[in-house]
Amino acid sequence: MNNQNQINTTVDLLTTRGYAILENLAGLDAMSRVEQELSLHFSQVDSTDEVNHTKRIHSRVLAGATELQSRMIDPVILGVMDRLLGDNCVKYQLSSIQGIEVHPGASKQGLHRDDDIFFIPHPHPVFEVNVMWAVTDFTAENGATHLIRNSHNWPSGRTPSGETEIQAEMKRGSALIWLGSTWHGAGANQTANRPPPSPQKRCSLPSRAGYNGVQTP
Repeated sequence: MNNQNQINTTVDLLTTRGYAILENLAGLDAMSRVEQELSLHFSQVDSTDEVNHTKRIHSRVLAGATELQSRMIDPVILGVMDRLLGDNCVKYQLSSIQGIEVHPGASKQGLHRDDDIFFIPHPHPVFEVNVMWAVTDFTAENGATHLIRNSHNWPSGRTPSGETEIQAEMKRGSALIWLGSTWHGAGANQTANRPPPSPQKRCSLPSRAGYNGVQTP
């Protein structure tokens, strides 16, 4: 599939269900370089700073990290942003980035909407789109992200109440994209009791508050 077809398909999925997975968008060599660029920062996170067996590092990781920088300007990702944000915004920008390691024993994160921080009634035009790169494989067992299909169209005040949740299982080098209004949350890492060579950590590179737009008056 060429870039434009990938962009069109991804935009259609985001519009209709609120999320999309781009399989194998980056090569394994590229993701190995990303992992190397993140590893030093993760090693410096004190265990007392971990919450729910999860390590987080923030935007400073982009400095001098050429492969990380390349992931942020992937042409397919930017093509999706142009389509989704271009009509609603004067401009858009990368607002923040994190590296996240979900370690064995981490419990499931509560479902939430990222754009609730803006207190804008739902549904509304798209002004936030988030991207999560799989630095390692995402599996149901190691904590792949949970999402609720079509929840980006829910009105304000409606919260999850037993709807089917999908998990974004994907291979290293793939990317999950979701709208800021889509209900989602990290899964539990249940690999602690697996036999060798596991347990497994789940490492990701999310553009966490995503590509935020400045709305047109």
